[in-house]
Amino acid sequence: IDWPGIEIHYTEGTEPITSQRRPTVTASRGTFYIAWEDDTSGDLDISGARLRNGRTLDDPPYAVIAAPGDQTEPAIGANRWRVLTAWTDDRSGGGSDIRAELNGSEIVVTAAAGAQSDPAVTTRGDGFLLAWVDTRSGGADIYAGRVNGAGVVRDGSGVAIAASGAAETEPALAAGRNNRQLLAYTEGASQIVLTLID
Repeated sequence: IDWPGIEIHYTEGTEPITSQRRPTVTASRGTFYIAWEDDTSGDLDISGARLRNGRTLDDPPYAVIAAPGDQTEPAIGANRWRVLTAWTDDRSGGGSDIRAELNGSEIVVTAAAGAQSDPAVTTRGDGFLLAWVDTRSGGADIYAGRVNGAGVVRDGSGVAIAASGAAETEPALAAGRNNRQLLAYTEGASQIVLTLID
């Protein structure tokens, strides 16, 4: 391990210039991609940076999204060609949505009724699969949707993956071989459920 490592949280004296928290990390082709919540503008936005060969490529970090309201809970995924960063977005004022940035463009992944939050991201072919917590039906369920490499949302406002009487929360995703993804989430207060997505 190379201690003390590389500092991305910029400081002035002993105090941070801004509050930066909730990091998420992925890697592709020798480059690490990082995103986090950042309150530089007064609201919470999403910032990002890249690391390659032990060096920070972005000094200062770049803004993934800086929009009205709060953008929180970032999740990031990368394949050989593209990086997608998703987040929870409350700019609409009518319940949070899931939005993402891909190829320099912002995507509305879902803006269904209720609130959508806590996204997870993994790769699927040349695109991505996202999962999130969704309250459009009243309770907390897990929904998912695909975004292709061109940034096109493939599944409308999302497909229900887990919608039982219990609360389904805290989704996590990973990509496997043969274009399969594994979704894990918490059901109720104490049970972990796994779902294989083909």
